[in-house]
Formats: sequence, structure tokens, C-alpha cells
Amino acid sequence: MAQTAPPAKTIPIELDAQAAGQPFPHFWERMFGSGHAVLALRADYRRDLSMVKRATGFDYVRFHGIFDRHVGLFHIGKDGKPVYNFSIVDQVYDGLLARGVKPYVELGFMPRELAADPAATNGFWYHPITSPPKSYRLWDAMIRAFARHLIARYGIDE
Repeated sequence: MAQTAPPAKTIPIELDAQAAGQPFPHFWERMFGSGHAVLALRADYRRDLSMVKRATGFDYVRFHGIFDRHVGLFHIGKDGKPVYNFSIVDQVYDGLLARGVKPYVELGFMPRELAADPAATNGFWYHPITSPPKSYRLWDAMIRAFARHLIARYGIDE
């Protein structure tokens, strides 16, 4: 027997259609998508990135996998505590910025040691883990450490 979903909760929303509007920036019009984060370490990627930047003038690039095993940002140390390694993250982002391109930071995918189900992957060649975290406390700590690192290295405005 098929189960039906519970009824959705209704939330009232009020808006003033006469109020002045606000600009809605179309940042995606100045961005392109580019696959997997570690590709940004390749010399041919960087060459092509520079060429496309000159030809199009785009400002941002978005890619997947800044938390993947290939980047190695997160692991659990022998003492059971999280260890963060930002060296490859820095190489990826430094390479973009050196070419006048800013990263549009995507938070994904899930580090294996943090995944509730490390076998939950999708069909990409690098098998990104799509599982939720096994510990939201550790996930929160990793995201905070990542953000603090980026701010310390590149500044809040960057």
C-alpha cells in the first residue's frame, strides 16, 4: 500500500506590492561551471581558464568537490579529533585568483570520514559522497574552520 505524505504546513506570508523593490543581482551571468575542484590544479585547466577569462570576461567559476577525498581537507586524527588540511584548497583558490577569477564556493561533497553512509555516491567518475554527515557537530565545525580559513587567507570581502 502506498503511503501518502503528511499535509504540508501552511505559512502565511505578507508582502507590500507597493513597496520599493530591491535589485536582484544576476551573479550567475558572470560565472561558469567547471566540474571537479582538483581539475583546477592542472596546467591545461589553468591555461584554458586564462584563455576563457580573456575571451569572455567572466568573474566567477563554480565547481564541485572542494570537500572530496582528492582535496583532503578533512580527516579524523589518531586521537579521534578532526584534522583540517587546507593546502590543496589554497592551491585551487590561489590558482583561480592569480588568473583574475573568483571561486563561487560550493560546499560539497561529503568527506568520507564524516559521511553517515560513505557508500552513498553518484555517477561522477570521482564518486562524490552524497550522504548527510554522521555528526552535524563535526560538519558544523568543519564548515566553520573552512570559512575562518578562507577569511583569514583572502579577507572577508574576497
